[in-house]
Amino acid sequence: RAVKFMQRGDEGLSAGNVTIARLFYQRAADIGWAPGALALAGTYDPFQLAQLKVLGGISADRALAQKWYERARELGAPQAAQRLRQLGVQ
Repeated sequence: RAVKFMQRGDEGLSAGNVTIARLFYQRAADIGWAPGALALAGTYDPFQLAQLKVLGGISADRALAQKWYERARELGAPQAAQRLRQLGVQ
């Protein structure tokens, strides 16, 4: 299930629809899939979001990025620690 959620999230992100991507990444994260939590965090991270082509008024949210990066780290995503440092979180 998590892989399908990730695919749907990636499709949404590729189309510039961050809202849909967040929905599916969160579903993957909620069932314990580290890549889902990492991808979800990236949609809130100002550094990652700046690199995406997005539609509409999508804003970064450092607190939510931190929350989901921490969850990704708990679930075993090695990239999460580096992304947290980028946000200025130890």
